[in-house]
Parts: sequence; C-alpha cells; structure tokens
Amino acid sequence: MKRMIYRVKRLDPPEVLLDKKVGKYRILILNYGTHPCGYVGVPLDHPLAGIDYDNLGDLDIEVHGGLTFSAKGDGNIYPKNYWWYGWDYAHVGDYTGYDLILSIQLGGKKWTTKEIYQEALSVIEQIENIKNKEV
Repeated sequence: MKRMIYRVKRLDPPEVLLDKKVGKYRILILNYGTHPCGYVGVPLDHPLAGIDYDNLGDLDIEVHGGLTFSAKGDGNIYPKNYWWYGWDYAHVGDYTGYDLILSIQLGGKKWTTKEIYQEALSVIEQIENIKNKEV
C-alpha cells in the first residue's frame, strides 16, 4: 500500500497506490495527482457486471460522494476480467492538489490510502449483501 501524495498537476497515467484481490473481488486505488479515486472490481460473471452505476436503481451503493464510474476492465489502467465501479475524492470538502496553488487554503480532508481501502471493503460488503437481489 503506497501513501497518497497530492500534487498540483494531474498524473497521466495515474499512480497505482493499491491493487489487491479480496476474495473474488478486486480493489484498485489510484492517485491522479490532484486527488485519489477508489475502485472495486466485480468478476464478469457477477450479477452486477455490465450495469452502469447510474442504472443500479434501488441497489444504491453508499460510498464517499457516490459512485462516479463504471466500466469493463481495459487491461491498461483497469485490470481485465472485472467490471469496475469507482468513486472519487475531489468533492467539496475534499483536499485536492489544486489547493496547493490557491492563495487561500480550503482546508479540505486529505484522504489516506488506508481510509480509501476501508471504504472499498465497505463497498464489497454492500455488493455481497445485494448480489442475490434481482438486478
């Protein structure tokens, strides 16, 4: 697990802070420089695989700022054989690297890799609890 270091410029490609399998799921935490993002991958044979995060309906997954991403793994940034759900830490109240160039510091929360990992574990638990519901 690497430490999240905030930067003024966006990283392209993002830095992998954590890539870990948890049972049949996978957790990916990326540092985009200005902010981190968390992702949980579900296997492609999972009932939620292939469903856009906007189409989950009543199967809402609670995570910081809500889900903001879903896509099939591309083998580049997102490992293949998983459908990825993601969220970001660049909301009001979050610290971003852009704060480094502002004359007024906004005092947002600096998220750690460990805190994001804990949220990802919570997402996996929520997915496990809804996997048998009709999607």
